[in-house]
Amino acid sequence: MKNLIRVAIVIMVLSLPSVIMAAPFETTYTNFWFWGDFHTYMYASHVDLDNTWIGTGPRMEESFSWTHNLPGELNPMGVTRAALYIDAEFVNSSGNTIEVNGLMQWDPLNHAWLDNTVYDLSNIADVDQLDFWGDGTVDVSVFAGEWNLRLDHSILMMDYRPMPNNDFSSVPEPASIALLGLGLVGIGFMRRKKS
Repeated sequence: MKNLIRVAIVIMVLSLPSVIMAAPFETTYTNFWFWGDFHTYMYASHVDLDNTWIGTGPRMEESFSWTHNLPGELNPMGVTRAALYIDAEFVNSSGNTIEVNGLMQWDPLNHAWLDNTVYDLSNIADVDQLDFWGDGTVDVSVFAGEWNLRLDHSILMMDYRPMPNNDFSSVPEPASIALLGLGLVGIGFMRRKKS
């Protein structure tokens, strides 16, 4: 009986995934200075990827995805500058691929300098800006080509024009204009009567 229990425990342990992936934690900032290009961005979304391991090795997940939230007042047609920074470790660029909001046009993660990679999202070629920025989020996926690859954190940074202010309270409604017109006509009649 003891041997049967031991075998059952070994089977359960071997069937567990080798890496338990935690949900990414996001923090947003305004006026975020980025050391990579010495620019202060109006908005930044920092996602802690909690040193998530992916890879082609045994019992490894081959991909990982996360989401950056966009500012609520973002005009999807008004993004003037945007960059995505991904910090990873043990990158060898042997076929890892990056997907950002469904686009696969990005170079692999770079291992040349500290395994940090910055993608310029400012001028996305052949893509409708409204489609790319209009959903309120930017979804990122990394598909590993390496035996193992560690994802540390990601920062989406952007400058943008906010949505136009649709506050119509300062514009007079037609009834108010009509009432003003009637008042002016009444004043005109009263002046005419006096003369």
